[in-house]
Amino acid sequence: MKENSFALCAFYLCTSMQNAMRIRKIIRTCAFLALLFTIASCEKKETIPELTIPDSYDGSSFASYAAQEIALISNLNNLIAVLNSGNSGEPVNVRDLALGFSTNSPSVKSATNTYFASLLEGTNGYFDRLSKASGKGYVPTGPPQGSGGVYGGFLFDSTGIEPAALIGRGLLGAALYRHALNLYIQNPNINNPATADQLLGVYGANPSFPNSPTAARADQAVAALAARYDKNDGNGLYSKLKQNFIKLQAAYKAGGSYNQQRDQAFSDILTLWEKAQAAAAIHACHEVVSLMSAPSPSPLEKANALHRYSECIGFLLGYKTISNKTITDTRLDELLALLNFQPQGPKAAYKIVTDPARELANVREVIARLKETYRFSDQEIEDLKKDWVTEQGR
Repeated sequence: MKENSFALCAFYLCTSMQNAMRIRKIIRTCAFLALLFTIASCEKKETIPELTIPDSYDGSSFASYAAQEIALISNLNNLIAVLNSGNSGEPVNVRDLALGFSTNSPSVKSATNTYFASLLEGTNGYFDRLSKASGKGYVPTGPPQGSGGVYGGFLFDSTGIEPAALIGRGLLGAALYRHALNLYIQNPNINNPATADQLLGVYGANPSFPNSPTAARADQAVAALAARYDKNDGNGLYSKLKQNFIKLQAAYKAGGSYNQQRDQAFSDILTLWEKAQAAAAIHACHEVVSLMSAPSPSPLEKANALHRYSECIGFLLGYKTISNKTITDTRLDELLALLNFQPQGPKAAYKIVTDPARELANVREVIARLKETYRFSDQEIEDLKKDWVTEQGR
């Protein structure tokens, strides 16, 4: 009888232990499932819908939000007009250049980095050099003599530099790109949707994106350059910039959950902007090669080559000391040296017309290094021989 009782107790004990193990297993399984459910629920809650990007840019607030940037480009255009006034052979007063640079609101000087401004102002700065060269004639021969003058419809200093081209092209980087960059990295109101319009304004485009510097409400400044070197096939720099501006505005409108997309679009715009100016520099170099490869270039062709040569120097010089850019200052110095331009030393742009056999190799090297730096394809380099606005009549 006792043995049966012991056996029965053992049976119940064993059964209880098995049931407890089953219960614990069930509890663990339920807990695991609950954890998976919680994770899945959290993931579902944190999943953000893909950013919806419209086909066009909303320009309803552009004029008011970008008023300062539109005024800045207008002031730059006015300064460039004064710079170019010496091409007719008339004297240019250095005071008018200084006032055009430093007055009006916002002044061009207020947007310009200290380094580039220092090259323009003061004794022997490029405002001074332009003024001293104005009202005279010039022939680019041998070592620099005198103060320069008009040659083939352009006003050059004694070294063969066209100050108006150097200054005007340089300010696209030193003033406009710098302003755009500060909207991104030093803007306390970066979360304000008005920033998209401000960036578009200082780029020089408008919400209609005409892709033309000659159309109604034409592109200006860097946008005009991007248009000229875009084949209008939807794959060029202007087209890519347009796409990113639309994306940037869409991210702003979608709210803080899309700050990552906003910042990426902003960064891509700045990268493409810089590349558009590099494209313009390459085009200028192509023009120099074409003009000076002729057997006997005319004085007008030589003057145009010097003009283009000065433009290329300006495009490069305007990015010196600017932070957060693709090209390094070391590479810029290399390229400027190839173009006979030492920012703080001797300059000899005239050599491109007095010794083209030697100097054209350096110009081609500038193209090659810009191609490497900005990752242009062979076909893109070939396409940059043309002004596509003129080519396509748009």
